[in-house]
Amino acid sequence: MKKSVGFIPLRKGSKGIPDDEGIFNDVSQNYASTKVKALPRSQKSASDTASTEFAMIEFAKQIEYDFDIICLLQATSPLTTTKDINAALVKMENVEIDSLVSVVRTHRFIWNEDGTPQNYDIYNRPRRQDFNGLLIEN
Repeated sequence: MKKSVGFIPLRKGSKGIPDDEGIFNDVSQNYASTKVKALPRSQKSASDTASTEFAMIEFAKQIEYDFDIICLLQATSPLTTTKDINAALVKMENVEIDSLVSVVRTHRFIWNEDGTPQNYDIYNRPRRQDFNGLLIEN
């Protein structure tokens, strides 16, 4: 079985997660073990302009690339379960793929700022139940 690691990119002062300090404290106090660790991020990777990919590379270097699969888990997708993660890992083991992404289907019609529709024809607007929708990355 391939070795997998989970990575949740959190940073103090995050605009998307208001109580990030509480999350850091909770992880370090209640989940500190050999399997769960809160690793510090550099100032560069924790800045407002740093990409998630940059933080992932920094994390991989910190753990000396000791994994076969890295699972990126977004703190802004808290409904992801261990069942979801395990199903993805099984798929990675059984199918010749090098990456997976979790998505949610939406049946929303999306508009551009200029007032034009992005994902449908305004002269032939489908009923929601006849519209396959879009898949949006979690």
